[in-house]
Amino acid sequence: MIYLIIILFLLPLKSFSQREIKDIFYSDAIVFRSENFNDSIAGRVDTYIMIPAESLEFTKSGSFFKAEYNINITINDSSGNQVANELIKDAMSFDDYKLTQGSTGAFRAYKRSFHLPYGDFIVKLKLIDKNSNKEYTQSRNISIINFSKFKFAISGMLLLSSIEEKNGKYIITPHISDNVARLKDGFFIFFEIYSDNTVDTIDFVYEFINTNNKIVFQSSRIPKIIKGQTQQYIKVSKPPDLAVGSYIFQLLALPHSPNLPFTSRDYLGIAQRNIKFMPSLSGKLMADINLAIRQLRYVADQRDMDYINSAPTLEAKLERFEQFWARLDPTPNTERNEAFEEYYGRINYANNNFRSYNEGWLTDKGMVYIIFGQPLNIERYPSLYGDNRVFEKWTYPNNREFIFVDNTGFGDFRLIRPITVTEKYVYSK
Repeated sequence: MIYLIIILFLLPLKSFSQREIKDIFYSDAIVFRSENFNDSIAGRVDTYIMIPAESLEFTKSGSFFKAEYNINITINDSSGNQVANELIKDAMSFDDYKLTQGSTGAFRAYKRSFHLPYGDFIVKLKLIDKNSNKEYTQSRNISIINFSKFKFAISGMLLLSSIEEKNGKYIITPHISDNVARLKDGFFIFFEIYSDNTVDTIDFVYEFINTNNKIVFQSSRIPKIIKGQTQQYIKVSKPPDLAVGSYIFQLLALPHSPNLPFTSRDYLGIAQRNIKFMPSLSGKLMADINLAIRQLRYVADQRDMDYINSAPTLEAKLERFEQFWARLDPTPNTERNEAFEEYYGRINYANNNFRSYNEGWLTDKGMVYIIFGQPLNIERYPSLYGDNRVFEKWTYPNNREFIFVDNTGFGDFRLIRPITVTEKYVYSK
């Protein structure tokens, strides 16, 4: 007999712009069968939250720098009724300001569990930074099935960055993020099996499914011994040439058999979750690596850009890109790369403030701003000849000046003095 159970742990697939995106905090929510399993309680929802120190605003308090924040976890059912809530109040403090900026990758992590009946729910997570009065929210859709109706079922899947064995026990390190790009050697999935002992060996197959509902990778069969309720780990290798984007990661349970192929009628169970392959540097997600490489024009030589672009695979291209920025990192022993952050921060500012007929980073103003940063003084004045031209002068230290002219009146400022700029961006903080 075939027992088909689907445990869904899904987020809406999001589209990412061609910009760098930074997560303020990270979260996950996984459904397991509750150890208090009965007619009214079906599942246990484990929620994980990780807050990097650099995401918070710190203020000086005596000899320390302190950030205070609240985390509000709310779970609503499909009708919008609140079924669970927990408020976490906490703080971080450091005696060194650099630690507040992520120089050592400091963070605080939390795990909270909730026991719920079967049904569909929304887990809402809100981070409130009390110093800045800013609020950040995330939400996840989960489904809990009535486990008592099935002879075989799979829990949700928790991503792990590592598993270690010590004194006969396994120590797991959860990866509290959907993004698996930084896990160079692949990742593990942890899940539970709930079986009535009618089967003792199961084959598992995992798949990567893209946003067009196309399977882009399918593993070979992985046999596992099953006895009642068991905890399982599977090592997942990153598929070759996996494109940047969002995916459904699907785990299939099949009757043990060396025979292939299989069809959906062979499924004993299915588990799904969202994952992302969004390469990052210094915590910033690179949604379009080709654009990021083109934007190196103000910091890299052409031969550097050609070398990165000539990489035979996407993974090699990303590795060369990271190696380029690693050479410019002013603090190579920390998680952050301040030179990278400052450079792409200037590109983002240029795009938001200097756009004309081109993107802001391609304009003359954008070029000067990205290379030299914020000017000390900006003056704007009309033409002395009575026409519609507008001039703008930017002054930097040592009386360095750049003069732009808008000949059209539409904000298309062109650099007229000096005629060219030969310098490259240099991180100077």
